[in-house]
Amino acid sequence: MAPILTARCRTAAGNCSRPRSWDGALPTVRSIGKPYSKLVEDLSADPKLAKYNLAEAAKKPPKIKGALNIEGLADFGDGKLPIGFRNPLPDDMALLVPLENPEELVNGAPAKLGSPIELFLGGRGVRSSHNKALKIVRMDSKANVALVDVKGHQFGPG
Repeated sequence: MAPILTARCRTAAGNCSRPRSWDGALPTVRSIGKPYSKLVEDLSADPKLAKYNLAEAAKKPPKIKGALNIEGLADFGDGKLPIGFRNPLPDDMALLVPLENPEELVNGAPAKLGSPIELFLGGRGVRSSHNKALKIVRMDSKANVALVDVKGHQFGPG
């Protein structure tokens, strides 16, 4: 049994500010709170997520079928952060799990997780998420892109 790959298991928050003009000045990033390293443990221990066997999934390389691979995380405006999984794909459905306490998490509190959401994305997982229009961006290996809302409605090609 392989160990969990701990180098991939950090959640952190930051604030990025851009300069008033782009005359060579670089944006700055400032950390907020401290990195959280127990998200995989919290996901694995949550009874609502038991069927996904995330503790075992975390022991696999991220792109292997059935592995744990989080690629989407964005503030959708309600104070929660939907965690978008590229992998695993339960029954070929993409998996989202709401992180209900992101501010408390980066200040040391354990993750409070909502009920999982399974979306049909054509057998693909979440590759990115964006907070402007409550949509998940789906991109496959051929760079086909579609926008999908959290109810599974698709906008655009895909």
